[in-house]
This record gives sequence, C-alpha cells and structure tokens, in this order.
Amino acid sequence: MVNWGANEAERLLFAEIAKNVCDDLRLDVLSIMMALEACHCNGCPLDLEGLKAAGKADAIHDVAGIVVNVNRNEGHLENHFVPRFAAKGVA
Repeated sequence: MVNWGANEAERLLFAEIAKNVCDDLRLDVLSIMMALEACHCNGCPLDLEGLKAAGKADAIHDVAGIVVNVNRNEGHLENHFVPRFAAKGVA
C-alpha cells in the first residue's frame, strides 16, 4: 500500500514541480503530484528544492521517469530508475 505521508511543505513543492512540467509531459498536475509523492514517501526521497530549481530537461527527465516507473500499488520505483534529483545517498 502506498504511503501518502508527505507534509504540507512537500506537497506545495510537488505542485510547483508538476506545474513546471505538466504541459511538456501532457499530463495533469494531480497525476504528477501523486507520482512524486508516491516516489518521495516510498523508498526514493527526492531533493525537492533541487528538482524545483532544475533546468527544464533535468526536471522533465526525472518527472517523466518517475511517472513511468513508479509502482502504483506500493509507491516504489521499478526498472532500476534513479532520478537525478534523488536525495543524497539514494542509489
């Protein structure tokens, strides 16, 4: 079962990140936010400030990779995908 345990500050960052890339990915903000929270709270914490400040190509890479590789039942990432903005120490 997916842990949806992000705090309010993290959810605000998920929203900002999602708004920055949603048009490029042709996905809605809520879908992106849910994928980011699932990833962040279930085994691959993200450097959210870094991802928010990232260049467009890096942000799209990470968000698209998370959306495609997040396990929707458990929240962890599959297929050996590691975001560029995974928190330090995540491999």
